[in-house]
Amino acid sequence: MFRCNFSLLFCLFCLETDVSLSPSTQANLRYADILSNLASRCQTPMGEACALNRPFLESLEEAREAMALIEEARKLLQEPLRLPFGELGDGREWVERAAKGAVLEARELLSLMRALFIFEQSSQLLEERAAFLPRMWVFGRQIPVLPAVATQLENALELNGDIRDTASEALYEARKRTRALHRSIKTKLEALLANPKFATNLRENYFSIRNNRYVVPVQTQHQAEVPGIVHNSSQSGQTLFVEPQALVSLGNELAIAQAEVENEERRILAELSSRVGAHAQALVAGFHACAQLDETQAAAILAEDMQANPPKLLEAESQGLCLFQLRHPLLLLQNTNVIANNILLEAPARVLVISGPNAGGKTVSLTAVGLCALMVRAGLPIPAEATSQMPFYPSIHALVGDAQDLSLGLSTFSAHVQALSQICSNAKPHSLVLVDEIAAGTAPREGAALATAILEALLEKNAHVFVTTHLEELKALAHVDRRLGNARVGFDEKGMLPTYRLHLGSAGNSSAIDIARRVGLANAICERAQALSQNSGTALGTALAEVAAAKEAAFAEQQAAAKEREAAQKLRVAFESKLEEVDKQRTTEEIKFRQALKAELEFAKQHIAKLLEALREEKNAKRLQTAQTEVYERIQEQQHKLHLAQHPPLPPAHAHTSAPQAPLPIAVGSMAFFPPWGVPVEILEISDKQATISAGMLRSRVALAELRPSSAKPKTTPASSSPVSPLPQEAPPFSSTTCDLRGMRQEEALRALEQFLDKAIRAEEEYVWVIHGHGTGALKTALRNYLSNSPYAKSFRAGEAGEGGDGATLVFLS
Repeated sequence: MFRCNFSLLFCLFCLETDVSLSPSTQANLRYADILSNLASRCQTPMGEACALNRPFLESLEEAREAMALIEEARKLLQEPLRLPFGELGDGREWVERAAKGAVLEARELLSLMRALFIFEQSSQLLEERAAFLPRMWVFGRQIPVLPAVATQLENALELNGDIRDTASEALYEARKRTRALHRSIKTKLEALLANPKFATNLRENYFSIRNNRYVVPVQTQHQAEVPGIVHNSSQSGQTLFVEPQALVSLGNELAIAQAEVENEERRILAELSSRVGAHAQALVAGFHACAQLDETQAAAILAEDMQANPPKLLEAESQGLCLFQLRHPLLLLQNTNVIANNILLEAPARVLVISGPNAGGKTVSLTAVGLCALMVRAGLPIPAEATSQMPFYPSIHALVGDAQDLSLGLSTFSAHVQALSQICSNAKPHSLVLVDEIAAGTAPREGAALATAILEALLEKNAHVFVTTHLEELKALAHVDRRLGNARVGFDEKGMLPTYRLHLGSAGNSSAIDIARRVGLANAICERAQALSQNSGTALGTALAEVAAAKEAAFAEQQAAAKEREAAQKLRVAFESKLEEVDKQRTTEEIKFRQALKAELEFAKQHIAKLLEALREEKNAKRLQTAQTEVYERIQEQQHKLHLAQHPPLPPAHAHTSAPQAPLPIAVGSMAFFPPWGVPVEILEISDKQATISAGMLRSRVALAELRPSSAKPKTTPASSSPVSPLPQEAPPFSSTTCDLRGMRQEEALRALEQFLDKAIRAEEEYVWVIHGHGTGALKTALRNYLSNSPYAKSFRAGEAGEGGDGATLVFLS
C-alpha cells in the first residue's frame, strides 16, 4: 500500500535552505513582494505554494539551470502557448486517501478526471517540443498519462458530479424502477387530490415529501378521515403530514428501490476510487511536476512583465559587478515609470558610495542591486540587459530604514550600530553588503570615522559593499582610496527636482535646502538656511561640488557629441542607402531599355527581311526600291537608339575629352544632319533647346543636341546588321507605301496624310501604311476619324503583332 506523506515531502522541498540570507535582509529588501507577484501569476494552488516558498539555490550551476528552465518557458509563451493548468486542482490528498482504501465522493473523482485529461494534454504538448524544451520535458516525463482511467471516470460521471445511469447495468435498472414508482405514486396522489371528499380534509391541496415518503397536509381534526402513517407535523400542530394508507405499499417499494440505487452508486464509487488509488504514486508525482511547471511558467510571465533577462553569473570571488540598464523590480511591477541606470563595480573598487539629494533615488539604486542579488540566488531573471554580469553571492546582508526598537531600549543610532555589528560578524567572504545611510544619526565627523572603519573591515572579507551617505568625509575617501568608488543621483538645479539617474565617478550634494523648499518649507527659512550654509561651508564640500559640476559638464558635452555623431551616422547611412537604391533603379531601367531596343531592332530586321523576300518574288522593281528606302530608314533609326542606350553621351564636365566637332549654325533656315533619319534636314523653328526640322513632307520636333553639322556623313551600316545594302543620303524619310507621321502635330499630320494618299492613288497603289505610334492616342484617333470619312480610303485596320501593332494603320485605297 502506498502510504508516503506527500504533503510533508512537498513542504520540505519548498523550505528555504540557506540561513545566510536572513529574514531581516529579505524584509529590508521587500523580497516577499517579488514572491507574491510570482505566486499571483500561477494558475494552481500548488504552483502558488511553490512560488511563495521558492528556495534559494546553493550553487551557481543550479541558478543557471533554473534560469535556463524559465527561458524555455518564455519560448513557449512566445508561440504563444500556455500549459493548460487553469482547472487543475490539488488532488494529492484525495489520491492518498484512495490509496488507503477510502471511497472518494463523486465530485472528488470528477476533479481527478479533469486532472487526468490536463495531464494528458500537458504531456503531449511538452513531448512534441521536447527537442527545444528539454528541461521542461524532464518534468513532462513525470506526468502520468492514464487514458483508460480517465475514460472510465468520464463514462461514469456527469459534469455536474452525478453518477451516470450508464455507469452500470444494475444502476440503470434500479433507477428505472425508482422512476416508475415515483410516477405511480404521483398518479395516485393526483387522483386523491382531485376527489372533493378527500380534499376537504386537507389544509391545502398539494403533496410533498417528508423522510423520503410522499405525504399530504391533513388538518389535525380530520386525521381520522385520512387513514395512513403520520411522518411529521407543523410547528403549530394544526397540520399533520400523512402518508395515505393506499400509498404505503408503493412507498415501501420505493424505499427498497432507492436503497438499491444507493448501494450500486457506492459500489461504483468504490471501484473508481480503487482504480485511482492503484496509480497513487504516479499521480502524486504528476501533481508535483505540474506544480513545478506552473511556477516555472509564472516565472516566465513575471520575466516578460519586467522585461527581465538572465545575467551572466560569475563566481563569488569575481571582482566585477556590471548591471546595465538596471530597473527596480518592484517599481516595474507597480507600473511606475522607472529610470534605468548602469551600476558598475569593477576592480580594484569593491565599495560604491552613493550620495546625492534626499528622495533622489539612492535607496532605490541600493535596494535594486540587493533584490537582483536575491533573485539570482533564487534562479530568477533580473530586470537588466542580458549583457549584465553578477556574482553568485554566498550571503547577502541589507540594512535599510530605521532599526529603532523601543522594547529593547535601543535608539535609532544604537539599533543601527547593532545591526552593522551583526553584519560584520556574519558576512562570509565575498558577500554582498548594502547599508542605507551608514553611520547616520550621530556627529558627522565621528559617524564618518565609524563608517570608514566598518568599510575597511568588510573590505578585509573581500565583500562587495554598497552604501548611501551624506557624509562628506566618506565621499572624499572614494577620491583617494582606489578600493572605493563614488556615484551620485542627479538633481535638476533649474527644476529643483531629482532626476533619479545615477552618475558614476562623482559625489553628489545633498541639496537639503532645495528639497525642503520643494516640499513646502517657508521661503524665508530656506533663504536663511542658504546664507548660513554658504558662510559655514567647508573647503572639502566646495571642492567636491566643483568636481561634480565639472564632471557633469563633461558628461553633458559627451552626451551632446554622442547624439551629434549618432545623427550624422544616421544621415550618412540614409544617404548611402538612397544612393544605392537610385543606382540600382537606374541600372535596372537602363538594362530593361537596352533589352527592349535590342528586341525591337531584331524584330524589325526579321520582319523587313520577310517583306523584302516577298517583294523580290513579285519582281516589282519600283516597289522593291521603295521598300529598300523604308528598310534603311527603320534600321538606321533603331540602331541609333540602341547606340545611344548603350553609349550615352558624356556630361558637359567631360566634354573636353571628346574630339572637337565643326560648329553647328543654330539659325532658322540653316541645314543640319539628323542621324535617326539619315538625311539632311532644314531647321524651321528653335525654342527651349529644341528645334522643329523638316525633310520633304516629314516634320518633327527634336532636341538640338541630336543634330549634327550638315557636312557630317552617317556611318555606313555593316552588312551583318541589315539584309539590304546602304542607300544614298537623298533617300526620302518614307517610301511611296509608308507614311511616318510620328512627332507631328495633329493638323500637320492630317495635311501630310492627305497629300500622301493623293500621291498613292495617282501611283495606283492598292494599300499604304500610316505609322503614327502609340503616344497619348490622340493622333491615332484623329487619323482614323479622318480615314473613316476620306474618299481615298476604301477601308483600314490596325496593324497586327508583326506589323507594328496598334501604332500603325493599314489603309486599303479606293
